[in-house]
Amino acid sequence: MERERERDRSRERHVERLHDERQMLVDIGRFGVIGLHDLDRRTLAELLKQGHAEHYRVLTGEKWTRLDYVKLTASGRCLVRHLKARCEVIQRADKDLHPYHDVQVYRHYRAAVRTIESRGGSVLRVIHEREYRSGHSQALWKSKDTLRDARAYAEAHGLPFVGGSVQIPDVRILYIDEFGREQKEDIEVVTPNYSAAAIRAKSSGGFRL
Repeated sequence: MERERERDRSRERHVERLHDERQMLVDIGRFGVIGLHDLDRRTLAELLKQGHAEHYRVLTGEKWTRLDYVKLTASGRCLVRHLKARCEVIQRADKDLHPYHDVQVYRHYRAAVRTIESRGGSVLRVIHEREYRSGHSQALWKSKDTLRDARAYAEAHGLPFVGGSVQIPDVRILYIDEFGREQKEDIEVVTPNYSAAAIRAKSSGGFRL
């Protein structure tokens, strides 16, 4: 009897580990990069060993602060697509990466999720800006009236339209609050290279800065 209970506990731990690995793969795929210290060490070690993720280190900022982050390998991206997770897997060339900004986006996202869940809410879906920008580009690809079609895209996706352009957050969280109502929270991480006009537009759009 005790041996059977131990087998059951072992299977439960195995299922939990697989769930944690799957969720971490999806998160890294969705956000592109995540700070090394923002991830569970044991789960990350398994993904690194399997070759699904890689650890990078860069110097960033005016004071050249060291930043350690993780992104998916080709096999990791392929696996996320195979899992059919409801997210677009971000694949950027190193020159297009903004590690400091992207790491902050994930941290703000996790803080928002913790707040939502602590109040009794539950997350329905997470949409990264990359998904919106891809759809926005497709909508305007052969447009004969970009202003009209941009406004139509904004309205169709519940995005603010400020100053003649669609305001897209770094990440949008769709969730059910503690009263059973559908809500959304738009998060934008402001970095020193943002212009005053850009900050005003984002703020006017109701984003959490």
